[in-house]
Amino acid sequence: MQEVKALTGKSYPDIPSQILRYSADRTGVMSFANFPLLWLFAGRNNIFLWATGWSFASFNIFHRHVARVATLQAILHSVLYIVMFFQSE
Repeated sequence: MQEVKALTGKSYPDIPSQILRYSADRTGVMSFANFPLLWLFAGRNNIFLWATGWSFASFNIFHRHVARVATLQAILHSVLYIVMFFQSE
């Protein structure tokens, strides 16, 4: 079986292992990328409230949805890394 060399220089035994690693990395990055949105929509006195004309309740709902998505991405990131750990043993 031919090993696949990733961009990081690490060799993976097969394509599914490489896809698993990339998926685990990407979900972590996407979860972390949601943090600025969470912080932005968390404030009560916010310039974006004035700019959009939305109510604070609308901003709060959006904040909660972004938080749920970020949490799901973080959980998926953790699960994929656990799977990678047990496959490498």
